[in-house]
This record gives sequence, C-alpha cells and structure tokens, in this order.
Amino acid sequence: MKKDSSLHMIITLVAIAVIVGGLMAFFNDITAPLIEKNNVEALNKSLYEIIPADKYEQIDNGDSVIYVAYNAEKKVGVLVTYTEQGYGGEIKVLTGIDNEGKIVGVEILENSETAGLGANATKPEFKGQFTGKNNTVSVTKTVPGDAEIKAITGATITSKAVTSAVNSALKIAQNY
Repeated sequence: MKKDSSLHMIITLVAIAVIVGGLMAFFNDITAPLIEKNNVEALNKSLYEIIPADKYEQIDNGDSVIYVAYNAEKKVGVLVTYTEQGYGGEIKVLTGIDNEGKIVGVEILENSETAGLGANATKPEFKGQFTGKNNTVSVTKTVPGDAEIKAITGATITSKAVTSAVNSALKIAQNY
C-alpha cells in the first residue's frame, strides 16, 4: 500500500511539473515578441532623447552596437551601447557622444543591480555627471574633479562598471 501511495505521489508531481512547464513555455512564446517590441521602443526613445536625429545608422561591432546619428544627412553624433559586469549582473549602457567628442548623455538600458544601491545608477543625479566630459573618466568617493564622477554610496562596483562602459564608448566612438 505504501508503494502505491509513493508511486501515485510521484506521478502527480511529474504531471504537475509537465503542465506548469508547458504553461511557462506557452506564455513565454506569447510574451517574448511583446517584450522585444518594448525593448526596441525604449532603445529608440533613449537614442532620440540623448541625440535627436532624423536617422540612426546601426553598426554591430561585436562587443557593442554603434548608432551614427544624422540630421539632414549630416552626422550629429554617435551613440554606443556597451555592457559591463556590475555587482548584480550585466549593465547595458547607452552613451551619446557629439561630433566634438563630448558626452551628451548616458542611459542605463538594462541592469539587475540592488534596488536602493546600484540601481541608483539609473537616476539623473548619477548619469548627469558624465555630461560634458570628453576624456577617460574615473570614479572617486570624494568631491569629483574634471575627469571624475562621484561613486554611488554603497555601490562602487556599479559606479565603476558604468564608468568603464562609458569610457569604452568614448574610445569606440573615436572611430566613427
């Protein structure tokens, strides 16, 4: 009798696992295109907010994606996405650089940093520190100088990861 009870329990658990797995796959198939569409819309909005343009030429560069921005066929800047490893996972950063090589905007496209700490990298107070800089930027915990940004309190790893992504973008943009 005990064997029948154990077998029945195993069959029930397997059936539940198969049903739940099937439902998860079904809903993933339904939501994946919507998620991708929302990500593309968010990227397009970020591109336009950082460097407004009529057209963006996308160039896949392996480690990064470059968007050359044009107004009336005249290049007005370059935007670069670059991903670095943060404390809680990868951080995907979009950096806009004008034709003079100055940073005009930074947007965090994706991150899984700790809420209230590393996730503060998405706040304007942090991202805005990069605007106007045109050389390699470093992170400080004190008052920042011309080529420095102030780290997020309790999130130095995240601050350094974002800064590294921005520095990589500056270097990549020089070729475009």
